[in-house]
Amino acid sequence: MFNSVYTVETSDTSFTLSASKAKLDKNIYYFWTVCDASNPDVKSEESCIRFLSGKEAKEVNNQLEALVKDIDNNSALGKIIKAAFYENNDLIVEARQQYLQAINMEPQVDEYKLLYMRFLKRTKLYH
Repeated sequence: MFNSVYTVETSDTSFTLSASKAKLDKNIYYFWTVCDASNPDVKSEESCIRFLSGKEAKEVNNQLEALVKDIDNNSALGKIIKAAFYENNDLIVEARQQYLQAINMEPQVDEYKLLYMRFLKRTKLYH
């Protein structure tokens, strides 16, 4: 149950995981950490990832298409609405991108920054 199924070493500050390349199944929760290769005791908190099945991905995409019809996709408020949609569907990377785009579009709106900080705390991306 807690066997290592995929390991990668990188000197980059980011990494993109491909479920197909890593031969990871969909609808299974995978727990992951990041550690210092030279000192394995230095590591991040454990996080979890799950890849959507084809059926789930289609359902989320259908919901997103319906939502996008009702909002101004090119406005900061539209980005905030999409961020909330993504977060509600556990699509955290996409949610983060939408929050940041909204803030960049309207940096004077403190409420967007506050929503983003709350998102970071809820998702444990900021402590």
